[in-house]
Amino acid sequence: MSKIVYKLNTENVYISARQVEDTHQTPANTTGILVMKGDYNRISSNVITIQDTNSKVVINGAANNNWVIYSTEGFAFQDGGNQSNKNIGI
Repeated sequence: MSKIVYKLNTENVYISARQVEDTHQTPANTTGILVMKGDYNRISSNVITIQDTNSKVVINGAANNNWVIYSTEGFAFQDGGNQSNKNIGI
């Protein structure tokens, strides 16, 4: 069973300098930040320390032009198959 820490369903939101942590009770494959829908969201300079996951930041393919900057490694970012969603990894 996976879990989501932050879930966005909006546009033009800026999430910065947050600490998303593993509490040692977090199930494997927990998603740190999920953008379900919405365009032009910015996720920047966050510390996401969730163990055993490849989905620290996930953006649904229906969401457009979302940028993740210095918040996750490339292997833990999923763009939903939409190339307008970008990650500048740490």
